[in-house]
Amino acid sequence: LSDSEIRNTVHQKLHTMLPDHGLSPTGEKAYTVSRISPYKPQQRLAPTLHPTRHTLLIGDAAHLTNPYAGLGLASGIADAESLSQILIHILLGRAADAEQLMQSWSAERRRVFGEVVDGPSRGAWERVRRDVSSEEKVEEFVKGDKLVGALRGGMPVKPGELGTRGKGLVGW
Repeated sequence: LSDSEIRNTVHQKLHTMLPDHGLSPTGEKAYTVSRISPYKPQQRLAPTLHPTRHTLLIGDAAHLTNPYAGLGLASGIADAESLSQILIHILLGRAADAEQLMQSWSAERRRVFGEVVDGPSRGAWERVRRDVSSEEKVEEFVKGDKLVGALRGGMPVKPGELGTRGKGLVGW
């Protein structure tokens, strides 16, 4: 939506979301909109998580994703946990090739983002953007959404593995 479309519809949306439709007991608007700052979704992944010999990227420095699937913080924590294994292995002098291990870790974390985080995050963003302003539109959404269908059918939806194990990476 454009900024003007958001400004033109903000009161209608707040009316549906707020208790008592955002109205005071006398029927007047019980809120003030002091600022509108629309969220601009981003799905970004650094070309490498090991850009220089002494630099490794994790979390939001490595990748950005919209918050709707809950995978941004989780993938950042998985980055940190897996990198800790790598750095401990290197600092204890156990790595066969420290530089290659860090590059291998970077490639694996990028793969995890692409295969486990990016798709579900994009799907969740599409879900929150759906028009569900009527019962018919809600039913249309529910019938057409694979995840909702799987959940309704009782099929458990298991997310992909966010973690990366150092053992087995090149240079370990």
